Amino acid sequence: MNPSPDAEDERRDVQAAAQQIGQQLIILDVNSDRDIEAAFATFVERGADALFVSTSAFMISNRDAPRHTLPASFAARETVVASG
Repeated sequence: MNPSPDAEDERRDVQAAAQQIGQQLIILDVNSDRDIEAAFATFVERGADALFVSTSAFMISNRDAPRHTLPASFAARETVVASG
């Protein structure tokens, strides 16, 4: 994984927010195109309702990955501008 310097802070903040509102997180590290597809298979299998994509060079460079129908929130503006 090639996270931004803020990635660990983002992860901690998201985990704290989820805990406060009683939400369960599925945290997966994605480092390859194959990991992206496997992650979405896991989300479907476990019934995920939404997705948060943390900041990382890999995720920004793969912002045009195949589209899935899971509502998503992104830490990087570039990803949002590219339609997630």
